[in-house]
Amino acid sequence: LGLLVVIVDDNAINRLLLQKLVQLHFRCEVVSREDGQTALELLARRLGSPQCPVHTIVLSDIHMEGMNGIELATQIRQRWDRCVVSIIGVTADHTAALHEQCLGCGMRAVLTKPVLAPQLLEAMNGVVRGL
Repeated sequence: LGLLVVIVDDNAINRLLLQKLVQLHFRCEVVSREDGQTALELLARRLGSPQCPVHTIVLSDIHMEGMNGIELATQIRQRWDRCVVSIIGVTADHTAALHEQCLGCGMRAVLTKPVLAPQLLEAMNGVVRGL
């Protein structure tokens, strides 16, 4: 119960780095998945259970094999409201067009890799303050 952070990235090192950053600065449960489909399955299980977290933040890579971050965000928005799940995109692509596309599909923020602690803190604090 409380805050759940789900890190979705097909690169194990990126997942570990994000997990360490989140755990260093937030008191929350952190889990990670390597693709969008397994992240959706986790969300369906966790958000449908009696131990449902108060809020979930999904930190998702944009460019992944299979279901990419934009497809994942679209699926999440179709199933859950923003007050239940917030999505923050993570990408090495810093083009304005991609960032606009991410925000347009329901992400609250988009961070550019390499993600630095101040960027992550600002985005996550913005989500938490908006609850």
